[in-house]
Amino acid sequence: MIAELATHIHEDSLNQFFEQFELDGPLHYQIKRHHGFFHVYDLISYAHETFFLRNKQQHILACAHFFFPELDLIDGNTLQTSFAKDLRVLPNRQATIGWHQNFIPVLQDIKNRRSIDA
Repeated sequence: MIAELATHIHEDSLNQFFEQFELDGPLHYQIKRHHGFFHVYDLISYAHETFFLRNKQQHILACAHFFFPELDLIDGNTLQTSFAKDLRVLPNRQATIGWHQNFIPVLQDIKNRRSIDA
């Protein structure tokens, strides 16, 4: 099991995985991305990456999306940041342990590779 960087060839699989989650609250709803998994991210002008975790049977167990805005500070400096969103982890032991073991290195890699300040 390893975390992989998603590309558009993974779009259908990620859409199927993402859409199986029901969000609880006063209303129960599911998010469906009719224009493709990456469409909503491609609309944002920031650089972005999606990582997912697959088991040996090629089933997706978890995914997370990161985007990388540069923030202009009042003092004229720029701060390179990263934000995670759309985290989904299947509610089972394999997914939870796999997430913990495989995504921490992804976070460190993103921080180093993109020179993230915050």
